[in-house]
Order: sequence, then C-alpha cells, then structure tokens
Amino acid sequence: MRPHLLFPQLFRLCWPSGFRKQQAGVNCLHQFTNRIIEQRRHLLAREAHQDKPEKRHALLDTLLRATVDGQPLTDKQIRNEVNTFIFEGHDTTTSAVSFCLYLLSRHEVVQQRLFEELKEHYGRDLNRGVNHLDFAELPYLNCVVKESLRLYPPIPAVARCMEKDLAIEGGYVPAGTDVVVLLWQLLRDEALFANPLLFQPERHMGEEATRLGPYSYIPFSAGPRNCIGQKFALLEMKTMVIKLVRHYQLLPMGVDVQPSIMIVLRSRTGVNCGLRPRLY
Repeated sequence: MRPHLLFPQLFRLCWPSGFRKQQAGVNCLHQFTNRIIEQRRHLLAREAHQDKPEKRHALLDTLLRATVDGQPLTDKQIRNEVNTFIFEGHDTTTSAVSFCLYLLSRHEVVQQRLFEELKEHYGRDLNRGVNHLDFAELPYLNCVVKESLRLYPPIPAVARCMEKDLAIEGGYVPAGTDVVVLLWQLLRDEALFANPLLFQPERHMGEEATRLGPYSYIPFSAGPRNCIGQKFALLEMKTMVIKLVRHYQLLPMGVDVQPSIMIVLRSRTGVNCGLRPRLY
C-alpha cells in the first residue's frame, strides 16, 4: 500500500517509529523460532543415538531432515517455513471461523439442519469431546465449512511468479511475470457455481459437487505450493463450529459484514452475531 516503505533505508527515514516497531517485532519472532529450531535440533541429535522405533515426523522434524540438491536447509529457510506455518494459520483460521459463524447466524434453516446432525451424532452430552473420527460421520458439517470458505476465503488472492510462458486466449503471459489469482472472484464465478452469492451448503453434495473441475474450488490455493496447513486448519475450524453450535444458537445480531480484501480477509464492520444458550 506504501511503495516507498518497501526499501528499508527509505522506511527508516520516512517513518522511524514504524521502522523501529517493525524491527522489534521481527527480532522477537526470529528469536522465538530460532530457539524452537535449536531445541528440536538437539533433541533429534539425542534421539539419533538411541534405539527408538520410527515414528511419524512433525513439520519441524521434516524440515530439519530435508535436503535440497543434497544440502540441508539453512536455519533461515527453516525459520521462514516455521513462521509461515505459525502465523499464517493464526489469522486465517480466525477469519474462516468468524465468517462461517456469521453465515450460520444469518441462515437459520442451515444452522438448524447442522444442529440436528450434531445432536444426532453427539446426543445431549455437552461434555463429550470432539474426536477425529467424528468428522467422517458429519457430512453436512463438511458442506457448511466448504461453502463458507467458498464465499469468504481467508486468503482472497494468491500471487505467483511465472516460471515459463503461459499461452492463454490467443496471447501469452511471459515467464518472470508476477500473476495474482483472485480466489475471491473464482469462488464466486457464476460459470462454476449456480447462484454464487447464495449460501447453499447442499451444492457440495451429490452431482453438483462432482461436476466441478479440480481447480474450480481452491480456497487453499492448489498445486505444489498450496496451503501447507489446510488439513490442520479444517480440523480446527470444524471443531470450533461443533462446539459453538452445540452449546449456542447463533443469532443475526449486529451490522452485516463489509469484506476487506487484504492479505487475510477481514470485515470493516467486524463479524457480528449473537449467542443464546441451547435448550435441549
């Protein structure tokens, strides 16, 4: 938004207090991730000398073991991946859950159908925890989450640099071009989704869901550079929706959202809804 601040020296001259604040935040972040990486490296070195059965590796373990052209990743490369996983997943999941709850509060029929599915599966025991196996038994929950991500993708646009020329509509996009893919528009394209502005979770069931191409529904982007944390984000999102809808009725209170398309999707007016305890 402020091109002159892209250059560190100009940033420091034009807005010294902002520069100092950013540097302090970056240093705090790097110290945190460097400490985590170093602790894990020492732990893996100790485990290498112990006779322990092989186990599934966590993200950081995989990065520490990874190589590129036979060389291990540098600490900076590992740190960048860890920072992305921690902080991209923080704001994006918050945004996704907020907009999903907002949509449920404004669509009583959808919310009631979802509540009935949850009540049938979990019964009246509100203390019962959410298990990973539960998600396979809750198809309508899956549709609700998918539809909310279609209407309000937490990352509304992704950028890529073309590695080679791309032929398109009689012309071409040359290699080296920075291309922005507007997911917000793609996921609301009437050529792909009938009545695209309507919140209709049922569109993700049956024949309508199967006719879409693999790159028609991509709220987490697609290909080898898609969202590294999408499965984890979906588990978080579904768990929070289950907990809230089981305990509370979501009410259409407050002003409507006014989406602001930035790095992470937000609303200029906040994301508002009311809560009323459920009566079983």
